[in-house]
Amino acid sequence: MAAKGEGAGGSGRVADPEKKSPGDLGRKRGRLISVPDRRLCISLIREAERSGCRLAQACDELGLSLRTFQRWVQEGDEVVADARTTTERPAPANKLSEPERQLILEVANSVEFASLPPSQIVPTLADRGQYVASESSFYRVLRSASQQHHRGRARKPSARVVTSHCATGPNQVWSWDITWSTPSQRSPPVWG
Repeated sequence: MAAKGEGAGGSGRVADPEKKSPGDLGRKRGRLISVPDRRLCISLIREAERSGCRLAQACDELGLSLRTFQRWVQEGDEVVADARTTTERPAPANKLSEPERQLILEVANSVEFASLPPSQIVPTLADRGQYVASESSFYRVLRSASQQHHRGRARKPSARVVTSHCATGPNQVWSWDITWSTPSQRSPPVWG
């Protein structure tokens, strides 16, 4: 039995063609396309179709799938905005209420927890048998209240530039090698 090809996809070619269209207008799949861009695409595809080009080839030239074009013009050539931008979405059922958010802020800003991060506040409360919110909820509420900054007694990490040394002559910069090596790679100690 012959082995599969040497290509990336095992088909014998250098690489398999893409299984799905590369994207709308040269971008990734699923991106929103504005109404003016959609109108322009439809007019260009219709013009190519009148000139004798197949619809699939005209769409492929613009980086659209034929199905995307069909969806755009299913109600005539009148273009409507993408429904993802105009849909009213209900608030999640488990969204924190305003009193819950205030309780989180009160706990995080209390004298006892003011210098602690949420990763220490939540376990401390859990040890006492109290549950206010999850650690991620603490972080999210603090971030939305612009209070998610360095919390704690330790100094905030500095973003200082690592110093570099430049030798302009001999014996100006000394260094040592701290490379880890196994005992068999080390030279035996010299005694005496």
